[in-house]
Amino acid sequence: YRLRCVKMAVPGVSGGSCSDSSWVTQETSWPTFGFYFEFNGQMLEARRKIHWGRDKPIDITAFVRSGKNTLKVSSLFRRPNPSATGAMEYVFAIEEVACVTHDNVVRGFSVISGGDETVSIKASLNATTTSVDDDDDIIFDTEKNTFTITVAEPYTRSKLCEIPVRGKTCKHRECFDLETFLSAEKRFEDVSAVDVWRCPICKEDVRPGELLIDDWITGVIKALKQNGQQDTRAIIVKADGTWSPIVEEKEDNAGSANARAPSENTGELMEIVELD
Repeated sequence: YRLRCVKMAVPGVSGGSCSDSSWVTQETSWPTFGFYFEFNGQMLEARRKIHWGRDKPIDITAFVRSGKNTLKVSSLFRRPNPSATGAMEYVFAIEEVACVTHDNVVRGFSVISGGDETVSIKASLNATTTSVDDDDDIIFDTEKNTFTITVAEPYTRSKLCEIPVRGKTCKHRECFDLETFLSAEKRFEDVSAVDVWRCPICKEDVRPGELLIDDWITGVIKALKQNGQQDTRAIIVKADGTWSPIVEEKEDNAGSANARAPSENTGELMEIVELD
């Protein structure tokens, strides 16, 4: 068990509470002074940035007892006026930290069906540009009414995702590979760190219970492999839900595939254009 505190804008707090996903993605932030914490009669000392490099949660496991537990928070300050510009307030919560096995993580996610995702994609392309822009990873072509989705895993961009997943609160369609994500987590011996369950693309909540596997992207990747197109990094999606891979030219030993060498016949230098 651990006690955490985060600083949030007053308008973002409803009735003194916030969603689980919003909570876990906030960094721990202790008041600089004027706050005192007592748990079951035990005074607690905040782990502040000046001593720990950054504000950290307080481990209270040793003080938890069966039955009723009491946390007292004393403050020398009044709660800020919600109508004040830029008003912030501190939100406290006691978290229970649990362990989940690797196998349970891999088997425990929900699935976005391919049919539902196709309907969503069509709706996005038929919506206004403003609505489509809400998807973080989309490169939208207003003239052709298409958009681009990356299908390579985001860590190295060198291979397709094997198990394409994203979080329930992620707003993008791009996925990351589950096994790559799990192997890249910061660990202490065989146990992952607590605060690493963030989407590598948007930093939203991707704890085991918040993961979704994208069945539509899974189908795209399967088709690419069957067609020998494992080197594909992104696809173009049309308004009717159909898609096609983006073919990238490979670089040769002489340099970029898009660069042209000087002309040997005339001695004139030809323009070299690098395309990002």
